[in-house]
Amino acid sequence: MSHHRVARTLVYTHRWLGIALGILFVIWFASGVVMMYARMPELDPAERLARLAAIDFAAVRVAPWRRGRRRLPVHPHHVRRTACVSQGQYGAGLRP
Repeated sequence: MSHHRVARTLVYTHRWLGIALGILFVIWFASGVVMMYARMPELDPAERLARLAAIDFAAVRVAPWRRGRRRLPVHPHHVRRTACVSQGQYGAGLRP
């Protein structure tokens, strides 16, 4: 193959790859703009709670009041126990 033919093939391939990728990036940009301003679907609290895994309270090793006093300078108003990736977590709310 001659040098001229290789150069033409390379230019032709580069041109069409550029056009295809340019169209892809324009679509990607436009979809990002739509995602910024379109509302995302939401679950109401009942649907969200229905899909959560059950908490095995027998596996709790630290009582919430012990954990709360160790981390917080004041006594929490309420304590909530949740599970995230099978790891238990406490959430505490303080009175204003």
